[in-house]
Amino acid sequence: LRDQEARLVAELAQVQGRFLEAGLLMEESQLSLLERALPTDVTDRVELCRRVLELRIRGDPAAALRAQRALAADCNALTVLANEHTQYMEINVAGFRKLLKRHEKQIPHRFRTRTSPCLDFHQLVTRRSRFLLGLISRTRAILLDARQTFEQAAEVEVGCMAALYELGTDWPELEELKGFGPECEMVHNIQMRLKGPVGG
Repeated sequence: LRDQEARLVAELAQVQGRFLEAGLLMEESQLSLLERALPTDVTDRVELCRRVLELRIRGDPAAALRAQRALAADCNALTVLANEHTQYMEINVAGFRKLLKRHEKQIPHRFRTRTSPCLDFHQLVTRRSRFLLGLISRTRAILLDARQTFEQAAEVEVGCMAALYELGTDWPELEELKGFGPECEMVHNIQMRLKGPVGG
């Protein structure tokens, strides 16, 4: 599980790097420089990033469209990896719970070395896993927002409309991020009731 998680972290870092290159994300340092260069104070950083992306789209619509379509493929590969990870976690959590339940039924209390119920398998569901799923979900939302920004630019910008006609108007469909299954959600709820999420 931890190897899968590490692979997910590495893949997410690569995708975020590509988002930065395409202008869908901005480094904090770049954003601060931009804010200082503007004549008025920035009240909404999200809107500022959206405007910067819109300028980039208008500057080279065809390149922006190709970049967004390539990012959709990257995002889908990341989502598939995340779904495989959560499915594997779900299978493991369910398996451990069933084994422990059987163990508790078969072994009398006086022979047990641990108190019941044994919750060690709850360490499979970590804060890090939940945090990664949240980041992947936000990454997908950023891509969808960039798509909408391109479509809005296409309504008023001839170059954007021409790029859509030249390269096709269909956007790649994004894979659904399934998230944790019922077993992992149950473990998370128990963790929250006890003392918060386990692990790092």
